[in-house]
Amino acid sequence: MTAKTAPKVTLWEFFQQLGKTFMLPVALLSFCGIMLGIGSSLSSHDVITLIPVLGNPVLQAIFTWMSKIGSFAFSFLPVMFCIAIPLGLAREIKA
Repeated sequence: MTAKTAPKVTLWEFFQQLGKTFMLPVALLSFCGIMLGIGSSLSSHDVITLIPVLGNPVLQAIFTWMSKIGSFAFSFLPVMFCIAIPLGLAREIKA
């Protein structure tokens, strides 16, 4: 039996790989931030009084849904990073 040797990883390669792991949560944060901002602003009472069309119950349901989707990501921000970092740093896929 021959023992497999682990490939040597330099510090620079490690930090490059670590930076790549942060790309998915950060991209999700920008998307969820946009959803939260649009949903919250268009469902506020002041905007509805300025633009009465936005008071439609269907539109309000959509805006509330957008706001909840956006706030979901910010509520579970640590979990997103805890999942993304091990997945990104995994060296090989094990079935």
